[in-house]
Amino acid sequence: MTKANTLIQPLNRTIFLCAIFIALSFLPRIGLQAQSTWYDKGKATDNNNLKVEYFTRTLKEERKDRWVYYFRAWAYYGLGRYDKALRDFHAGENAEGNLDDSFLHSGMAWVYYRQEKYTKGLEYADKSIKERDSNSEAWNAKGWLLINLKKPQAAVTAFSKYIALKPDLYLGYSNRSYAYVLIKDYSKVIDDCEKALEIDKGNEFLLERKAFALMKLGRNAEAMTLIKEKISFKPDDPRSLSNIGALFYRNEDYKTAIGYHTRGMKLYELKIKDDREYMDIYRDDIYAIYMARGDCHYALKDYQRALADYKKATKIKPDDFRAWKEIGQLQTFQKNWSEGAKAYEKAFALNPTLKYGWVNLGFCYDNLGEPYRAISAYTRGIKNNPEVGLLYNNRGYGYLELKQYEKAFADLSKAIEVEPDIVMSHVSLGEYYYDRKMYGDAIKKMNQAIKMDDGTDQAYTAAYYTRGMCYFAQDNFKEAKKNFLKAISINSDHVLAHEKLGISYFELEEFCEAYKTLKATLNLESTLPVKQAKQAPKYLGKMTKNPCLN
Repeated sequence: MTKANTLIQPLNRTIFLCAIFIALSFLPRIGLQAQSTWYDKGKATDNNNLKVEYFTRTLKEERKDRWVYYFRAWAYYGLGRYDKALRDFHAGENAEGNLDDSFLHSGMAWVYYRQEKYTKGLEYADKSIKERDSNSEAWNAKGWLLINLKKPQAAVTAFSKYIALKPDLYLGYSNRSYAYVLIKDYSKVIDDCEKALEIDKGNEFLLERKAFALMKLGRNAEAMTLIKEKISFKPDDPRSLSNIGALFYRNEDYKTAIGYHTRGMKLYELKIKDDREYMDIYRDDIYAIYMARGDCHYALKDYQRALADYKKATKIKPDDFRAWKEIGQLQTFQKNWSEGAKAYEKAFALNPTLKYGWVNLGFCYDNLGEPYRAISAYTRGIKNNPEVGLLYNNRGYGYLELKQYEKAFADLSKAIEVEPDIVMSHVSLGEYYYDRKMYGDAIKKMNQAIKMDDGTDQAYTAAYYTRGMCYFAQDNFKEAKKNFLKAISINSDHVLAHEKLGISYFELEEFCEAYKTLKATLNLESTLPVKQAKQAPKYLGKMTKNPCLN
């Protein structure tokens, strides 16, 4: 389980929206001479709720053209109402007016970025660029979409084009520096940070990224000098110490980071001892230190200390979902299913929009042998996050195990529709076909899954195993053997793959291999609390002597 390093993630919401509206200010204003009263008010206000109201009245009472839909779309975007923003961008395509299609399509690209539909967003970014190569925001959107599609080198090219179009904005250099972080080209990270700082002097976000890159290059002394001279650092200030700890965390020097966080916490404790009201004033900062130190312990796989810090954080701010979420994730990782479920339930009571935590909550209930509570968790997750394919996949698989085939098929199909690039969803649908004895359809679906490449070992093991079972059920033991061998090559502890491989060898009269594989099956099973390989003893009993000795 990998924890996201959010401290070096790109662009906070404020900077991002500023970039968008800066870009809008450069758009042509051709043909807007006949401006209406409501239209003027919408253009004049910075309040997005009022913009929506004024542009809606413009559309109802005065005129319907591309510009009105366009500006209302960005107002919806600023409010986080992305479906409505997308609707207006599409409406703009069909309306009259002299606004270039490219600007509507780059807006759609940003909406899809926010909805985490990166492939679809990239499609619209490319469409926008094809229509107007000079649309800087299309290049900017393309860069971020490529980063989230794990193509940082291509993102560098996109941000470079953005910089060529907007050389006086620090944003392009900042964005490209982040792409270089992902590529691990730290010299270029420093170069771009310095170029951005020439434009936006004193930007602590960029100074910290530069310090991070210096540390990655082993130039720790320079990094510390930069921190102490340029960033607001005070050795007796717990917040400053925590900020330094965060920098070492990003540099993956977790032990040093823990030292700084601990020093900061001790200063807070001294202040609280002298003045109890201090806790109320700095509650957020104290909470943040416990969370940060917990993350460091987590990265070092010191799970007990991590758990202790997260629990302390819940004492400081019991109504903040983040610590409960981390506890849930940690307990799930350690297979403490009951404690994991309790923590996630508390997190969701505070913030039901958490995405993949719902997957983990359902997984906890699955492992507690409570399938209906698992299905309920996935259903609640879908209500709050209908764009997460894994929720449909897991609920569908739950229905499959309960033999509720109609519901299973509907959910597994929906999972692929929502997130077509997730291998496991294709595998699960293949398992549905296998369970219904539709072996041809199951093999086709497993073939499709195997051709996909997302590095998910669990999914590929299941794909090869299930495809092998399809051939096994049809007495095609030669093809079954190939697939079981492939599944075992990915997961050498797969008991049932070993058992079915052993039986396939037996049916193919390769008795020595059958004997060795079935023996290996029982050895693997001896470490498990529940016996799975029920046929292995039967087939071994058919070989009264070790056939390998003949």
